This record gives sequence, structure tokens and C-alpha cells, in this order.
Amino acid sequence: MTVKIDVTRRLAEENNKSMDDVETHKMGDKQNQVNSFTEKTDYIDDRGKNTNINNAPTEKTNETDEVTRIFRPNAGVATENMNTTATDYMTDPVVGWVVVVDGPGKGSALPLGYGMNTIGRANCRVNLNFGDLDISREPHASITYDPRGRAFYVNHGGGKNLTYMNDAPVLQPLILNGGEVINLGLTALKFVPFCCKEFDWQDLK
Repeated sequence: MTVKIDVTRRLAEENNKSMDDVETHKMGDKQNQVNSFTEKTDYIDDRGKNTNINNAPTEKTNETDEVTRIFRPNAGVATENMNTTATDYMTDPVVGWVVVVDGPGKGSALPLGYGMNTIGRANCRVNLNFGDLDISREPHASITYDPRGRAFYVNHGGGKNLTYMNDAPVLQPLILNGGEVINLGLTALKFVPFCCKEFDWQDLK
């Protein structure tokens, strides 16, 4: 303690200051340090308040751009698939349709292709798997398109239940002109041709 007082007294004498002034100066330095620290703390706090981290607008990702980025690759893939699908369709293009106008599956349309279109509940080219149990699983009937004669025919298949066209039983191949109603079980199909005498896919080179 004596050494500290002597050192302090000597410093005071050298600077023509009293010991009390020196002590006060030291305390002031400490206070200045505290104030300096507080100022720094306040500065940091002020920055926090100014920037308002919690309420600061975060960088928002443009949702439209996200959709666009996702959409463009998918659009390219879709185009490729469409081209591939179009090629696949041309291996067996649509020549007509049968539309379910009554019974299970009402409102559905099923395409017809070249040659024989077997019709049944399963394992057929035209599957009427809508729940009509009066239709045979194996070919109940068939609609045939002859590309040479450009004509359609309906015929009964191997079903135990008969096939009817315009309420008359189909006991032999009958020609279809368009608009006929074919009945299988509880299901009624309306025939809608696409190919005809005036048009066939073979005409497109």
C-alpha cells in the first residue's frame, strides 16, 4: 500500500497535481472506459433498432419466377412426351369412338382403331370396365373398321348375353353408318365415326 501511495504521490508532484486530482483522473478514465463501452453497446443496440432484424423485410423469392423455373423444364419434357405420344398415336390412329350414353360409365368415350376392336369388361381393345356385370369379360362384341373399304361393322362376340343394335339382336356382321346405338348388358353405346369414305389417315402423306 505504501509503494502505491508513494508512486501516486510522485506522479502528482511531477504533474503539479494533487493526489486527489490524480485519483479523480483515474476514476474518470475508468468512467470514460465504462461510458465508451456503454456507447459501443448503445451503438450496437441502435443498429439493432435501426435495422430491426425481426421486422426487416427478408429477401423474398419471386414465386412467379419459381413457378416459371419449374414450369419451363416441365414444359420441355411435356413437349417431348407430346411428340413421342403423337408418334405412338399414329401407329394406331383413332378412326372413331363409342360413347357411353346409358349405364355405368355414362359420359365416357372410348376410341376405335384400325381393324377389329373387341369390346368387353377386360382384356379387350375397348374395355368397358365400369361395373356392368352383364357384359362379358372376354369379347362381348366387336366393331371392325375396314381401311380398304372404309367401312365399319358390328358383330357379336363370345358373350352369353346378346348384342343389340337399335334394339335388334346382332346375329351377323352389320354395317355401321354412324349414330347407331349398340346395347351390351345394361350399357348403351353410341357409335361415332371419324374415318369415312371421304377421309382416311392414309390420305395424309
